[in-house]
Amino acid sequence: MFEKLVSHILGRVPVQSKYAKVTKINDNQTIDCSDLVDKTEYKEVQLTATESDNLYLKLVPKVGSVVLISSINNSQEDYYVSMFSEIETLDLITNKLVFNEGKLGGMVKIKELESNLERLKTYCETLKSAIGSGLGAVGAGVAANGASGASAFNGAMESAVISFEDMENDKILM
Repeated sequence: MFEKLVSHILGRVPVQSKYAKVTKINDNQTIDCSDLVDKTEYKEVQLTATESDNLYLKLVPKVGSVVLISSINNSQEDYYVSMFSEIETLDLITNKLVFNEGKLGGMVKIKELESNLERLKTYCETLKSAIGSGLGAVGAGVAANGASGASAFNGAMESAVISFEDMENDKILM
C-alpha cells in the first residue's frame, strides 16, 4: 500500500533536472540540447536563471559537453543550465571582482598604463636631448671636453631605446 502511494505521488511530480548533451550555442544566450536518456530535444535553454542584463555570471558550455538542465517553476517548457561538465567561456557582469583576497592588488587598466608609460618615454627622450645639449655647451677647457663628452654620451645612448611589449592579458578582459 505504501509503495503504491509513493509511486503515485512520484508519478505526478515532474522531473526537475535532466542530463543533456549540448548540440548548439545560440548567440551565447541560450543553448539547444538533447536529453541523454530519452533523446528529447530542448531548444533555447537559458544560460542564466534570470534574464537580467544587470549583474550576472554566465557560463557558456562547449558543444558536445554534458550539462544538467533544470526546470523553471516546475515548467516542462522553460529550463536553464544548472551544472556544466565543460565550459567554453565565462561572462561576468559585476561591480567588483576580488581574486586572491585582493592580496595582489588590482588589475591594470591597460589604457591608463600605456598613457603613463608613453609620458615616461617622452620624459626620458627629453632628458637625453637636454643632457646631450648640456654636454655640448660645456667649454673646451674643461677636463671632459664638451664636444667629446656629448659625443660619448650620444654614442652610449644610441642603443638605449624605450619600447614596450604587449602587456595586456587577453584571457581576462575588463
